[in-house]
Amino acid sequence: GGQARSSVLAMLSKALADDGYRVLVVDVDIEAPSLHRQYGVKITKLDSTLLGCVLERRQPTPQPAYIPKSGDGSVDLVACRPSDPVYDLDHATLALNTALDPTILQERFEHIAQLCSKYDVTLVDHRSGLGSSILPVVAAYPGSVIAFARLDEQSDEAETYFDILFSLNPRMPGLFVSFSLDPEDTSEKILGRQGGRIDSLLM
Repeated sequence: GGQARSSVLAMLSKALADDGYRVLVVDVDIEAPSLHRQYGVKITKLDSTLLGCVLERRQPTPQPAYIPKSGDGSVDLVACRPSDPVYDLDHATLALNTALDPTILQERFEHIAQLCSKYDVTLVDHRSGLGSSILPVVAAYPGSVIAFARLDEQSDEAETYFDILFSLNPRMPGLFVSFSLDPEDTSEKILGRQGGRIDSLLM
């Protein structure tokens, strides 16, 4: 957590849209959904949410999230839940139901995955580790996994998780993202301190 997954995903989606791509983003971070905030949009329709798709069995209707000033690109969003606090209990029910029976999420995400053919790129925001939302969604819509890794002991302990996640799409397994917030850091300094750990992750 706190590795800027949602922020990087939103910036990447906007950059792709600026280059003319049609992008679908889906917020499956059931524990702490925040993707809608990255685009500054309010989610009002259940149809535009994972909650509506899973609990209400609605057909997903992505909501426009970002349109560049020029070109044909766009970012559409399937948010995790509506913004209104009246859905707080429904959100808790979604979290509980999908944790107890992840096949519900996998089955309903297959409906969201059918939308992907209308887009050039699909980006899905997950929780960290092997949270209850990750494996069902990747099973329903396998793709390259981007793992945001701290270069510390926490990542050392996650080796098994990385092996599982990167084995799901052997042709294009994915990549690691890590960065330092220290303005004094340089590539050379980071490699000097963390070269061994980076090599271990890549192995």
